[in-house]
Amino acid sequence: MPPETGYERRVRVGPAAPMPSGSPDAFGAGVGRAVEQLGDTLHRREVEQYTSERRLAENAENASGHVGFASLREGLEAEAREGRKSDAPGHAERMAQAYEERSRELLEGITSPRVRQSLEVSMANWGAAFRTREADWEDLRKGEVAVEGTQEAIAAAANRTRRLENAGDYASERQVLFDMIAGMDASDEVKSGLEQEAEQTLAVSFLQGRIDADPVAARALIDAGTFDDVLEPRQVEALLSGADVGIRKLEVAAAREVAEAEAALLEQVQVLEEAHSQGIHIDDAQFETAIAAVRAAGDESRALKLDGMRADNRFAEIYEAATPLERQNRTAFLAGKEKRTASEDREYAWLQSHAGALDSAFEADPAAAIARTSGAPPVDLSDPQTIAARTEWARRQTRATGRYVPPLTRAETGPIRDLYEQRNLKGAFDTLDNFGAVDRVAVAKMVAPDDVVFQELAPLRRYYRDLALDGREVLKGNPRMLKPEDPDVEENMLIVDAQFDQATRFMDAGQRNAVRDIARNILAAQISRGEMPLAHQAMREAYKRALGATGTGAEERGGIKRWGGTGEWFLLPGGVTANGFVNAVARFNRANPDKAPINPDGSRADLDRLTPVAVGDGWYEFFSGSGEVAKRKDGRTYRIRVRDTR
Repeated sequence: MPPETGYERRVRVGPAAPMPSGSPDAFGAGVGRAVEQLGDTLHRREVEQYTSERRLAENAENASGHVGFASLREGLEAEAREGRKSDAPGHAERMAQAYEERSRELLEGITSPRVRQSLEVSMANWGAAFRTREADWEDLRKGEVAVEGTQEAIAAAANRTRRLENAGDYASERQVLFDMIAGMDASDEVKSGLEQEAEQTLAVSFLQGRIDADPVAARALIDAGTFDDVLEPRQVEALLSGADVGIRKLEVAAAREVAEAEAALLEQVQVLEEAHSQGIHIDDAQFETAIAAVRAAGDESRALKLDGMRADNRFAEIYEAATPLERQNRTAFLAGKEKRTASEDREYAWLQSHAGALDSAFEADPAAAIARTSGAPPVDLSDPQTIAARTEWARRQTRATGRYVPPLTRAETGPIRDLYEQRNLKGAFDTLDNFGAVDRVAVAKMVAPDDVVFQELAPLRRYYRDLALDGREVLKGNPRMLKPEDPDVEENMLIVDAQFDQATRFMDAGQRNAVRDIARNILAAQISRGEMPLAHQAMREAYKRALGATGTGAEERGGIKRWGGTGEWFLLPGGVTANGFVNAVARFNRANPDKAPINPDGSRADLDRLTPVAVGDGWYEFFSGSGEVAKRKDGRTYRIRVRDTR
């Protein structure tokens, strides 16, 4: 083991360190002061920060409180304005209660005593002014309501007073009103004003009522000074003026009554004169009344004229229900009589002057004219048996009267007219199909007098009629369907159009245009169905069917056909073949040789070299290529009638 060694000094020996000083700072007093100063500084900063934060919080609370106060004022002002619209009592109390509730709610949210105290002062001042103002308004309004109520009572009393007829009732109404005013909770000044207003209002109203009822008596009452103590001079003048106006109105009304009576009498006489001119029978009592009134008015000349019309009235009673043929026969009989009595002379003159008007009335509705006198079997358009019976009746009437009589009256066409106006054309035609072709045309004219297309469609077979209706819609969708692109086809179709125009040259323009439209519609429908090509032959066929042609070849009836040697197209009557037409002409010429056509040199004309042209109502005339019409020996136009036999 190593040997032990003792202590050995390793540093140099020097002087000893001095002893510390004995001052407070030597013992840490300076550090203490520094710590104390630091503490004071931190405390002051905390206090300042707290004070600043508190001030900021109070400022914010103060601003928020005043904003709330402003909102409170605005809300209460609005509520007060709304409350004033009603006259319900307790307004001021409701406003005060609302103020207290809103104030309490606002202050409950304020934590700063200073802000709270400041707001309480401001709110107390404003609240006092607000409550006082609303209380004052309510007190004032109570008075106004009382006055308004009284004024309403005055107005109501005035309305009643205007209807009163005597002074006693007027006094009673006045007293009731004055008792009401006396019981008001109002000042004497207010009561006095209301009494004066009531006095004048009732007086004026009473006098106005008297003016309305009897202006003459009312003016006398005013002139007597009965109301001078009540009314002001301007009111008296206004009432006198009103009475004068009322008196003048009575004078005008009286004059008007006289004028109206004269006008009524004149109108009555004019009605009788018009009925007389039309041959309409008038009840004899009407003549008697009118004659008496005219004589009472001093018009003796007119009274004598009415006496003559009264005598003629019996002829109207006799002939109003007669047919044109019956009137014609009677007229012919009287005309041929050598010595007529005075009564017969009067009858003959009456028939001559009224024949036109009576015939027109008959032609306007023949079935109705005959049914009024001889009756007609009832007809139900849904019952074929009643339709057949009515059709037979119409044929008998046609034979008896010599005038065509349709199977229906205008009134009885109503159901068909309804279908037509609803544009249910197929439904209308379905009903018309219960009648013959001629009857269908006649009924169609009554149903739609201005629709020529409808009238021309009526006699067609259902197939072609439906084609025409469908084709119209097809052309609406494709207007150029019938405009051929091939110029040769177009030229040939124009030739067919010209042939149709030639054959129908004397046909009414509206009717010819309607037939043309129907033909185009038929062809359009056939092309759209692939049944016909766009060609002139198809166009001619469509024209034939639009004209009502039926059958084919030699049995084709109606439509247009070529004539004999001229090769010109002419219009065949419905239901008649070309051979039938030729035979009808031959029969007529054999039976009437004196009416046969002649040439300019007097020789017999060859009708094969002339073309028949339909001139209307089944009549035909014959024209040369130069447009000259054939004549008879007597110089009259050669004419033959071949009727429609459909």
